[in-house]
Amino acid sequence: MEKDYYKILGVSREATKEEIKNAYYRLALKYHPDKNKDVKVRKRFREIVEAYSILSDDEKRKAYDMKEKGGKISHEDIYKVSDFSDLFHDVDREIVFNDLFNHFFKSKEKKRR
Repeated sequence: MEKDYYKILGVSREATKEEIKNAYYRLALKYHPDKNKDVKVRKRFREIVEAYSILSDDEKRKAYDMKEKGGKISHEDIYKVSDFSDLFHDVDREIVFNDLFNHFFKSKEKKRR
């Protein structure tokens, strides 16, 4: 049986990102393992974190909602891990590389002098 992430966070399916975030913070404070060492509380905390990780991400939330409506999106689609280079999709990779290269090699030249 699939988990109902909206129910876990206690928000409606029409909840805004802000409402989801507020619900997550409220529940995370209440169920954080540092406050309670009970195994059931730790399990609940993990569910809360999982629910937030899906519902706070627009693409994952859309995929989750489509699946809930009978779509064919798999669990793996929701948890798909991006290629590392996707982290820099808005950045000119050549500029980043040149900056890093110059930083490391110019600092070594200064040390040698």
